Order: sequence, then structure tokens, then C-alpha cells
Amino acid sequence: MQPFSLSIATLISSNDRHDFNITDFYNIIADRRQVRELDRDIVILDIKDATREDVAVILDALPELEPRAVGLDVMFDVPHDDDSLLLAAIAKLPDMVMIVDMEGDRERGASTFHIQDRSFFFDDMPDRTYGASNMPTKYAGGVVRQFVTDFPMKDTGTAMPSFAAAVAGKASPEALEALRKRGNRLETINYPSRTFTVIPWQDLAYHADELRDRVVLVGAMNVPSDMHATPPQRMMSGIEIHAHTVSTILGGRYLNPVGPTGNMAMAFALCFALAFIHVSIRTSYKALVLRILQIVLLYYIIRIGYHFFIDRSIIINFSYTLLMMTFVLFACDIWPAHRVW
Repeated sequence: MQPFSLSIATLISSNDRHDFNITDFYNIIADRRQVRELDRDIVILDIKDATREDVAVILDALPELEPRAVGLDVMFDVPHDDDSLLLAAIAKLPDMVMIVDMEGDRERGASTFHIQDRSFFFDDMPDRTYGASNMPTKYAGGVVRQFVTDFPMKDTGTAMPSFAAAVAGKASPEALEALRKRGNRLETINYPSRTFTVIPWQDLAYHADELRDRVVLVGAMNVPSDMHATPPQRMMSGIEIHAHTVSTILGGRYLNPVGPTGNMAMAFALCFALAFIHVSIRTSYKALVLRILQIVLLYYIIRIGYHFFIDRSIIINFSYTLLMMTFVLFACDIWPAHRVW
């Protein structure tokens, strides 16, 4: 919106320099707006530096605070001798969502998954609600832009919901139903300009009222092993990404991408228009006019894309358009109009 306020490097850099999408630019700009929205439905209970006994005490106290839903982003893979309080606390929260880690089946072409890691009490509590904590990226360490609705499982013939989808389903079954009606396995997380109430576990007693009738996500913030690249921030805690995902589902703030046909049609239309302008201009300043037009179009293409992304929740991939705009002008420079036409 302010063309000279940003370094040109912002257009070609990203939180992970090897994984860039044009929507990352929109996320970065939108997330730096002065106006931010505090999510009133979700609270993050930060258990960084808490011991297993501390977590057990926290879970034991949660039922008295009457949260709408609880999601526990912690995996207890190895049992301890003094787990009785932890198991008793979990038993008091029958609707709490806990995590598992999924792995894709190795058969060629398989699109099913199986559980790779789980808490030690998983087999003893088969009736509890679990959700997959996996975050889809292009490759290991890539940018987390999307979340998975459900993971189809080959061995049971059912599907494991993602952690965020399972938590959202506990808070609002209607919101989860609306998500599944969209029919998309992958959905884009709506990140920009949203913050969450974060309560350190040591201060829980002073903020007990803030948990009533709200979705409480229990997890550790700013732990190096659970930090991920996201479009608006170079690194974000996994529990905060889950919070953004739950917020996207509960608020129905889905981003709808324009299909490849629409993106290619826009690229073709602009390519044709620029070629037509090139052969129509009869002036010695043709090259200068076309370069000025190129800069103006670049600005308005980015601005229009930003407008649709933020105000209309529509993702337009202008990568093809920008690429075609560059190549058509390059072609016009090499092959003058009288030789082509």
C-alpha cells in the first residue's frame, strides 16, 4: 500500500528462503498492521519448564474452571513410576483431545496413514479423543501454511482428525461439520493480525476466570524443538499454530484459492493485452511506455492480490501473471512488432 516503504527484497524473501509462496508476502504485510484482534475463544496455557507432575496438577484443576474444550499438545511416550496423579487427572477430562503422531504408509501411491507415536496409555484409553499433531509442509522444516482435516487410516478404515480439527469439534460440532462439508483435505491457515491470551502455568490461579467457556490449549511456547516457520513469522510455536488453526475453523475464516484454470486465464489475458498494446503503440518512446506500464501493473497486481486475500478471503496466485508479464515484454524487445506481425 506504500510502495516505497519496503525493501524490494521483501518480495523475494521468506521465512524459509527455499520455500516461498506469493501469499507469504500478503501474510507478512497484513500481520504488521496496527490493528490486531485478540481471539476471545481460545486461551493458550503455557507449560514451558513444567514437570510431568506440574502438568498433572494443572490437568487436575481444569475441570473446576469449566473450559469449553481442552486440547493437550503433550505426548507422554514413556511411563514413570509416579504417573497415578497424571492418569487420574486425564480420567477427569473425558472430552480432552490428546495428540498422536501420524506416518504415511510406504506403499507406492498410498494416501493412508498409521499411528507412529502415541502416549503410553493410548491402548488403555481407546475411547478417548485423539488428534494428529502433524503439520504439512513441502519438506522437513518448510513453511506451515495449511492444516489437514483428516488422516485416512488403512488399518482401521477410519480417519484420524488433525489435533486442531478434533479440538474445534469438541468446542463446536457445527464448525467441524462445516469444515468437512467443504470437502478439502488441506485448508489454508488464516494467520494475520490475530493474537491469543497466553497464561503461564505458574499464574493459572490468578487467571482462572479467563478459562471459563473457552477453548484451552495446553502446550509449551517457544521450545526450540517445537518451532516452525510460518508465513507471517520466521518461527512460531507449534501450540500457537494449532491456536490459529482452531480459530480458523471456529470462525469459519477459510481462504478459498482460485483454481489453476482461473490463474492461467488471468495470465493469458494480461499477456495478450500487453502484446496488443505493444503492436498498437506507434511512438519512438514505446519501450519507455511499456516499462512504465510494467511497473504500474506490478504494483496493482500485488495490491489487488492483497485486497482479495485480506478483504475477500480469496487466494489468487499471480505468479503465472507476473511471469507472463515479464516474458511477453522480453519477447517484444527481442522480436519487434514488424517482424512478428
